[in-house]
Amino acid sequence: MDSLLDKLVPKNHLVRKLNNILDFSFIADVLESYATNENSDIIFIAKYLLLIHLYHLDREMKINMPLPERIDQEINDNMAYRLFLEIDLDEHALKYNEIMQATVTHGSQEKWTAILTSLLQQCKENGLPYEQGSAGDY
Repeated sequence: MDSLLDKLVPKNHLVRKLNNILDFSFIADVLESYATNENSDIIFIAKYLLLIHLYHLDREMKINMPLPERIDQEINDNMAYRLFLEIDLDEHALKYNEIMQATVTHGSQEKWTAILTSLLQQCKENGLPYEQGSAGDY
């Protein structure tokens, strides 16, 4: 991971707390069909979906930009999101449409909803934001 990212994101930032408390080990069991070598992919997808929920990146805005492009820009421009997703500064995140396709290919909406619900429950149990858009106030 870029040490510059580590320097740019404050030590008390929510994404650091999320990295410290969240347990992603259950995800492969929920999706059942995933091989062990794809665990990093499914964790990336889960983290991506969690960011969208907590920071309400899918909210309507008065910006003349389609939602997928706006989310792509937010993910790529925000250093904290990059740190959480483990995306180096010289890399681009997967595009929103690619992530959505991966959720269809590797599981069902039901299973990904269960994964997100479990992650949000972990946030709640640890006193962290868990409601949609609540991270903006944290």
